[in-house]
Amino acid sequence: MLGGGGGERECLRGRHGVPPSKTFIDCHVDTTGMPRGYAGISEVAGLTNAGRYDEAVVLLRREIKAAPNNANAWYNLGVIAYKRGNYRDATNAFAQASDIDPAFVDAWYNKGRALAMLGKYFLTLRAFEKVLVLDSHDTDAIAQRDLMLEKISHPPKGQGSSGTRTQQTQLHE
Repeated sequence: MLGGGGGERECLRGRHGVPPSKTFIDCHVDTTGMPRGYAGISEVAGLTNAGRYDEAVVLLRREIKAAPNNANAWYNLGVIAYKRGNYRDATNAFAQASDIDPAFVDAWYNKGRALAMLGKYFLTLRAFEKVLVLDSHDTDAIAQRDLMLEKISHPPKGQGSSGTRTQQTQLHE
């Protein structure tokens, strides 16, 4: 879960809003876009679910080299980076997925979650607003957008209305 608030759902989600819990990779992959077919992505899912991230990343990078426009492969790379706490790489991978498939709602949503972990609140807000352009009824994106608006409009106590220079920079990135 992201942050410390109770009641939050799974921090990432797969295609069509399905939480990527134990089988997060194969819950959303469209295997028709995978050059090596289902066996390859199934192997990635198995490795990832077993915590063998390095091996899964090698397979995904091989997949991306063979098919650089495979949004699902980029997305899955982002999921692994996020699970490892590497939010910058996760953001970049989700951005690649959403650039390839601009209607990939969950890539936009997870990009927003990764950006939030980096403290990039204005960019986070933009990502959630894009989700809402694609799906105006996405209650998770509405909640995250509202949370970012709150963070932007109310800097941490003791910082005054302007916050520190670092906070101002992060909020405007």
